[in-house]
Amino acid sequence: MPYALTTVVGASAASNEHAMSLAGILGAKPLRAMVQFNYMVDLDWLMAQLPPRPPAPAPAQLPVLVFHGMTDADSRAHLATQQQRRWPQVRLLIPPLPIAYGVHHTKAMLLFAADDTLRVVIGTANLIERDWTAKTQGVWMSPWLPRKRRGSGPPPSPAPSSAPLPASAPARVPETCAFEHELLAYLAQYGPVLRTTRSRLQGYDFSACAPVQLIASVPGYWQHGDLRRWGHPRLADLLSRLPPPVAAPASIGNAPNPVPQIIAQCSSIGSFDEAWLEDEFGASLRRAPAAPQDRGRPHAPLALIYPTRTDVRDSLEGWSGGDSLPFRQALWAKQRAFMHPRLHRWHARRAGRHRALPHIKTYAQVRVAGPHLQTDWFVLTSANLSKAAWGVFQKQRSQLMIRSYELGVLFPPELLDVAPVERQTPTARAPMPVRSLPSPIIVSDSEADADADADPKAHPQAEATAVLETDAAPPSDQDHDGRRAARARERARQRAQDDGRAVREAPVVIDLTDTPATPRPVSRKRSRTASPHASPAMDRVR
Repeated sequence: MPYALTTVVGASAASNEHAMSLAGILGAKPLRAMVQFNYMVDLDWLMAQLPPRPPAPAPAQLPVLVFHGMTDADSRAHLATQQQRRWPQVRLLIPPLPIAYGVHHTKAMLLFAADDTLRVVIGTANLIERDWTAKTQGVWMSPWLPRKRRGSGPPPSPAPSSAPLPASAPARVPETCAFEHELLAYLAQYGPVLRTTRSRLQGYDFSACAPVQLIASVPGYWQHGDLRRWGHPRLADLLSRLPPPVAAPASIGNAPNPVPQIIAQCSSIGSFDEAWLEDEFGASLRRAPAAPQDRGRPHAPLALIYPTRTDVRDSLEGWSGGDSLPFRQALWAKQRAFMHPRLHRWHARRAGRHRALPHIKTYAQVRVAGPHLQTDWFVLTSANLSKAAWGVFQKQRSQLMIRSYELGVLFPPELLDVAPVERQTPTARAPMPVRSLPSPIIVSDSEADADADADPKAHPQAEATAVLETDAAPPSDQDHDGRRAARARERARQRAQDDGRAVREAPVVIDLTDTPATPRPVSRKRSRTASPHASPAMDRVR
């Protein structure tokens, strides 16, 4: 089950050795059709990532279906202009959004190869250039899935140029695993437009995907049998079925019975209170069975990883990189009391991505044993930290309300490995045992699975280092990078060095409705790398 980081332009060759580019994903095999699910789409750039020469069909002939979430008029008009000018075979659709403020935020692909195999791709990047070249992103790819055995599905047929997939509709065949069942159930929520696609998918053998589990969110009000079908209740249900974590071998460290820690990292923080974060969403994250050594201990604490103003300023994109980190000033003012103790600074130096701002979204339970880290479970998803993405209970927990479409995968412990921990400062003291989260990368790089048996320890690991805040200056409502704030931060760092503690800066906070007279750390009006056709609505969720 390959899970990899995406390529960062300008990173070292070693850092990109096992990373994936969009061109590499789309060009792995000649395609006869593809279906794309995403939020932001630059159609010209997407089609430019397809192989331009045989044996693959020319990009202008490849049937493509694109579901996107750009609902504002300007973005839709620009996308439609791209389609009409160069890509008439591409069909653009916005799925139903029945609840206000919801978006189509899923980031996935269905790639139908010319040799009649299928690959499912789930990731965190929008279909725009800077997401695939300048940010830290994650992507999971299924192996190339063959068709089910002869007699269980329809014979292959060529895709007509007017449709994204062959129009033949096979009779229903047995499902091969829970992954197939959940994928078909998720796609059914898009309505009749995907009926042919779903029928076609039933002809493929998904048994190779059985080790991972799908976690989807679909907008709506869900009750009864669907109450735990989507969102964080779905994650809770899957975690509750995992086996208890095994104790880390004594050889990986000298810390006896390491305490579990739940670490979440995202690129957007929504409106919620502490009750939802801890008693609802946090409770779902803690549904995995406890290890024998954890029984009787308090529940695993929740740490949230998010970039700071300095991370944005020093990033490859500069201040404009903050466009993809929506965390409104008004929300920070309301949430600071309970978020401040949980926030930790993002860090990815060992992965060579310390200047590539994180757009990746992961949730994991980890435990540190000496210099090593053990991961009990790991989720890679499009879902940010919000009620819109994960859902919120209503009516005495008899109803779940979700606003947005999301999709992710859960890696169980048997797919994860013990990894080394990189500490930012050797003397740093933190109130919880976890300093960093090396993301477990399980790479099977080539389509022939040449690396399928490679040692996962040999692959680069992405980490997100938690750094204790002691005296960090609070977010300023005026000049975020003014001399006064800079002097305060410098004094705080000096005091931290004096007593051996590291300092976490305040998170970058962006007010999307704000147009200040003085420069802010992130300005949508002065973005250096944003598309000239981008709008605040396009970047609101990311």
